[in-house]
Amino acid sequence: MVLLWEVQVDANTPRKSMLQGDCKVNERREEAGANCITEHDGFEPICLNEHVLRVAYFQYRQQYGPRQGHEINEQYRYTAYWQFVRWCWGFLGRQVRVPLPSCAVCQIRDKFASEENVGFQYPPLH
Repeated sequence: MVLLWEVQVDANTPRKSMLQGDCKVNERREEAGANCITEHDGFEPICLNEHVLRVAYFQYRQQYGPRQGHEINEQYRYTAYWQFVRWCWGFLGRQVRVPLPSCAVCQIRDKFASEENVGFQYPPLH
């Protein structure tokens, strides 16, 4: 599972290295000596803490405007993805997308599950 997200790339950063995306995530993971980015001490407070995400959403709203018509968990998920990208890559933009690791996406989706979209479910056995 790959979720693409946007980051601003300066003129000196090759697009190919940004599109690969893993290099920045691995830097964060290795700085903590973790096997997975979700094991980094910063992941939970930055991406899963409701209070931090609420404040981050205020920053997002000030910069880009409010996200209208979305359920609360979807707003938390979107803000958590935004926080994750900001944590790993820095300044956000709207031109370049990078893949987010599935482990991070899954933890964020588990924490802020959709009330409307439950995804694929097997039919009941009769």
